Amino acid sequence: MSDVFEEVSDDIRRDNMTKLWKKYGPWVIGACVLVVAAVGGSQFYKNYQISQAEAASNGYDAYLTVINAEGATGADGAAELLAVEQTGHAGYIFLSRMAHADAYARDKNLIEAVKLYDILASDSGLTQNDRDVAVIKAAYLLVDSTTLDDMKMRLEAVNIVENAFRFQARELIGLSAYKAEAYQEAHDIFTSLSENAQTPDSIRSRASSLIALLASKI
Repeated sequence: MSDVFEEVSDDIRRDNMTKLWKKYGPWVIGACVLVVAAVGGSQFYKNYQISQAEAASNGYDAYLTVINAEGATGADGAAELLAVEQTGHAGYIFLSRMAHADAYARDKNLIEAVKLYDILASDSGLTQNDRDVAVIKAAYLLVDSTTLDDMKMRLEAVNIVENAFRFQARELIGLSAYKAEAYQEAHDIFTSLSENAQTPDSIRSRASSLIALLASKI
């Protein structure tokens, strides 16, 4: 008699499983398909990113080869630079554009170099650190030609306690003040730099030398 009950129970379970599968089976299959597709898509995207990074790296190397060749100028390598930008790799695009500006600076073409640095400095898609590097590089090129007020304005966002480049910014403002014959202001800036334990050694050393130079002017 117990065998009969077991057979009936088995039939009921099979019947229930059949009903459940008919009701939910398509959803289970769909979920499995989605999981497989997601894993495959993730792997495809990862491979795509690696491929783009390799293309950008190779393009960047090719661009550096062109602009660092003997006799090259900042105007060279336009095709190679475009190839890097077309990869869409933000890191290598930034490095290439910075190298582009550096090449113009090397050629003493300050107008083009500063223009490119300023474009990078105002690019909200870059990290703040990358933008600050561009600001500092442009300021170094302009320190002998721009006004003290312009230098202060350019470096305003960098010349704050929280910024890693604040010491470079203050040195540039001090140099600009010296050029503008604002000797007391320059002296105060360089004294502050020389007495600050956080000031990089190279900047502190230059500040001390300039303090001595300013002694006869104030």
